[in-house]
Amino acid sequence: MKQIYKKIQDEVESFYEWSNSQVKEYEWDSMYPNWTRAYTYSVELFNNEDFNTWNDEIINNVLYLIARDNECEEISSNLVNYPELLLFLAKKGLHYNESDTRWQLAHYLGEIESASNDVELLLTEYYRDSNEYVMRRSLLALGNIKSKYAEQFAIISWNTGMEYQKIAALQVLNKINSVELIRFLELGENDKSEHVKSNVKNIRDSRGLNL
Repeated sequence: MKQIYKKIQDEVESFYEWSNSQVKEYEWDSMYPNWTRAYTYSVELFNNEDFNTWNDEIINNVLYLIARDNECEEISSNLVNYPELLLFLAKKGLHYNESDTRWQLAHYLGEIESASNDVELLLTEYYRDSNEYVMRRSLLALGNIKSKYAEQFAIISWNTGMEYQKIAALQVLNKINSVELIRFLELGENDKSEHVKSNVKNIRDSRGLNL
């Protein structure tokens, strides 16, 4: 085993052993005392290894550490500096069993400058995730890259009737300057959710659309 692979494996085992003594609530993952070491190892791995040679074990170890780092997002945010690696891991992580991995990968796909067609299409797959938060973060990412699918999916999200899906839909329609924005602002003004109404007001204020 390559030395860096062993370091990553040992870190996963260290975290797992530590976690057995923890009450798993709130932001418990962030209390792991060796995050600085884990971040150092992840940078070493990203800088010095060809990800096309990674086996399933190292891929799953990285995906696991991303999930556990869901509060600080140091590992996933750093992946933006390695866009090809991020796309590779996002493809591998599409059906990974932890939503805390999936939403981070979706979010940071939306942070890639000059996102490729592969990124856009992968985000449409993430949008179909059964987890509401993953779906929402994927929609926001599609809006961030101004995807041609963003408007269509924003309307789908609005029609779910879920409060935070509606808020994300409004934010995306605003971000992409959709011709549908005014219609959904009008719908949002009469929404039962005060949070939706507040977002409508904020968007109207930012655009000088106050009545």
